[in-house]
Amino acid sequence: MIFTKRQKLMLRLLFQSFSGVFIGGCFKIMDNPNSDLILGFAILFQLIAVVGLASNWSRKLTISESKA
Repeated sequence: MIFTKRQKLMLRLLFQSFSGVFIGGCFKIMDNPNSDLILGFAILFQLIAVVGLASNWSRKLTISESKA
């Protein structure tokens, strides 16, 4: 399966959000007050990535991909 640049970008965002959840979870265990903010942003990034991968927007080729 060949991925477009947009799909690669959404996959990268999804994988990076996993590290945000891990870091937020560690901060939550250590009782850091900013842990809820970190976890909230990580969940938001996961939702954006999943919606982006599921939409037709990510399947369209970018200008640089269509020229090649």
